[in-house]
Amino acid sequence: DGTPVTARDFLFAWKVARDPDLTIDTDRRAAAQEVAQIEAPDDFTLVIDWRRPYAAGNAPISDTFSPLPVHLLESAYETSKEQFWRSPYWTQEFVGVGPYRLVDWQPGSHVLLEAYDRFYAGRPKIDRLTIRFIPNEDALVVHMLAGAVDFADTGSLHFEQSLLVKEGWERAGEKPTTIARSGSWRYAWVQSRDPTPRALLDVRVRRGLLYALDRQTLADAQFPGLGLAADSFLGADDFRWDWIRDAVAPIPYDLRRAEELFADAGLLRGPDGVFATPGGERMAFPAWISTGPQNEHELAIVGDQWKAFGVAIEPTFLGPQISNDRQRRVSFPALLHSAIATRTTDALGALFHSSGCPTEANAWTGSNWGCYSSVPADQIVDRLKAALDPEDQRPLYAALVRHHAENLPMLPLYFTSQLLVVREGLTGINPSSTNQSWNVAEWDVA
Repeated sequence: DGTPVTARDFLFAWKVARDPDLTIDTDRRAAAQEVAQIEAPDDFTLVIDWRRPYAAGNAPISDTFSPLPVHLLESAYETSKEQFWRSPYWTQEFVGVGPYRLVDWQPGSHVLLEAYDRFYAGRPKIDRLTIRFIPNEDALVVHMLAGAVDFADTGSLHFEQSLLVKEGWERAGEKPTTIARSGSWRYAWVQSRDPTPRALLDVRVRRGLLYALDRQTLADAQFPGLGLAADSFLGADDFRWDWIRDAVAPIPYDLRRAEELFADAGLLRGPDGVFATPGGERMAFPAWISTGPQNEHELAIVGDQWKAFGVAIEPTFLGPQISNDRQRRVSFPALLHSAIATRTTDALGALFHSSGCPTEANAWTGSNWGCYSSVPADQIVDRLKAALDPEDQRPLYAALVRHHAENLPMLPLYFTSQLLVVREGLTGINPSSTNQSWNVAEWDVA
């Protein structure tokens, strides 16, 4: 809006991020809570005093450190914290520091952005951008093939639908740009708070479930030709792979081994072919997953394979209302299928550290949805977050991978493959691992 960004805007953002009276996911508070004090001796200087060595301290510009406009939000914050997140600033009146300014926001329809002449790196090459909200995948494909949409946000389309758009544009004589890369780590959370059935607390049962699952077939079914099963939260294309490769414990598809582990845990097949405890509790696992064709396909394949082995699943498909309700989301009885895209130290630490367990006390925030609690895991994460030298980080990442392999607080499934298809004429798109619009000012239309 023309108001200069100053150190005060960063100082205010830090104040908001660490305020216990505001509902913010605990992992998004991580960097802010590592800071003891911030001072702004002038408008262009921040002096950050860290509580302890912090590996991410060299680049603390995250969701919790991005500047917030003091001139627009400080009054609302001081007046009523309960109303702070309900401010129209967060929607129709948003003002940021990027290369485009918000012109119009029609909920459920579109957002119109206009190039900002005074952007620090120069005026963007494209004058106007329209972001359309099209929640139905089939409708999105139709819009793209009709030329009404130039490309879809990563993850908006199933892999095969992206291929359909690519082939449709090519048949029409166009030459779209195709960008393929690995994406999120897919896994299933294990409920550590009194799950149903309780046999899930036995690591032999969890390991047996993985041996009974052909995860490569699962990955190939989702991403033909690019499927990659996961035995860890880091894949072979991650720069840390050499650090952890020896700690990875592959679990191949092996029904015989799965049955041996179930037998060791005291589980035997019942008359209906489903494993059960000596007391008669059947191995029927409630499995929750968000709605969507790709997710439903995933759960159907997992369910069929486990059923053939002798384990039943009871699927529950979560609509947006439940998915966005923190307390209900983390109340899953047994398994919750999920994914993580950004596998930074902070993001991974939030999965494994007991402080990330969602509770009423922290307003059900936090990324440790299964509420896994382990003193050794906490110690590894704490040391990892304080390790400044990569040579110090190397054995700690290996230790975390080894801990995960031995305890399986979540069941690793596969890595997604992302296929970004961009209509001919739109150039400059170069997505990073976490943000495909980071260089939007460089996009152009031929």
